[in-house]
Amino acid sequence: MQGTETYTYGPLLLEPPEIRLLILHAGSRDEPIQCTLFNVELPDADYQALSYEWGLPDDTIDGRVIINGLPHARPMQTNLGLALLGIREETHDRILWIDALCINQEDLREKGQHVAMMGDIFRNATSVIVWLGPEADNSHLAMRMMASRTWTTSASTDLERECRMEALVALAHRRYWRRVWVIQEFHLARRYELRCGADVVCQESFEDCMIWGLDALGGGMKTSPAHAHRLARDISQAPELCKLSRWLRMCFQSGFEASNQRDYVYALIGISYDCRDGVVVPEYSGTVRDTFLQAAPFFHTYPSGQNPTLLARDGQRLAEKMGLVFDGDLRRAFLERDSL
Repeated sequence: MQGTETYTYGPLLLEPPEIRLLILHAGSRDEPIQCTLFNVELPDADYQALSYEWGLPDDTIDGRVIINGLPHARPMQTNLGLALLGIREETHDRILWIDALCINQEDLREKGQHVAMMGDIFRNATSVIVWLGPEADNSHLAMRMMASRTWTTSASTDLERECRMEALVALAHRRYWRRVWVIQEFHLARRYELRCGADVVCQESFEDCMIWGLDALGGGMKTSPAHAHRLARDISQAPELCKLSRWLRMCFQSGFEASNQRDYVYALIGISYDCRDGVVVPEYSGTVRDTFLQAAPFFHTYPSGQNPTLLARDGQRLAEKMGLVFDGDLRRAFLERDSL
């Protein structure tokens, strides 16, 4: 590497649509993270998608990801670095799609185009790797209990059982589950696996344990965002329920979060049947108010949209989520939108 030269993203074709995939090269935990980016047409790609929590912008670690022999221009965020180290194999490469690296985050137009394709990207992945983060709060107890399917096995002591149950509830309430993007990433996955620290749990074990936990642990599991995501996967069997306004209500009720307020809308269009065929075009160069008004017509088509009081309540809740003041002007703009 010469001087301060960093990796520069090349262009992508729009027709047929291309995405970038990342080869995560094999290596031991102490070696630098070496990757290769290459362009492919989306329908022909074979890859796993990574679902993870970005974290705060200034939460970074020393060192840069090496892309095609050059350091990435952006500092590596802590959780992404831990995820790459956690899923990297020592003996063979992995082909992945990771938003922070496969999208040129400095190019707002490209970012918007990829957000519009996000549903297809996760739908076409062979599987999704769910990175819950590093080991914490005895998460190894919960992960190993799920992996070995021993949640119905009696613990040797009451204290051991209590520790296992507390660890499971803590895992189901992790911040990862509150990311609004996870609704789409989890919902569209053909298959998925959970990873936390060094532990791995398959889809079937996780889902069976969540069902068991509803009876065994009651409110601690019923109120967890992990349970909300499991239910959301079931909803995919009923397309008439998969509407933008319904997903937004789920965000209101379950306390989902987004680092960019526009993503309360844009993160949901890929799983909203009433947003297909480019009805909503992500515009990150526009204002948050513009995005808010892009979502307004979809509330008019919902039953509560015929009731001005209920419609105004939805507008108020969405405005609060997006950091806007639901003042007289915004209220009028929201209520007077034409139905789709």
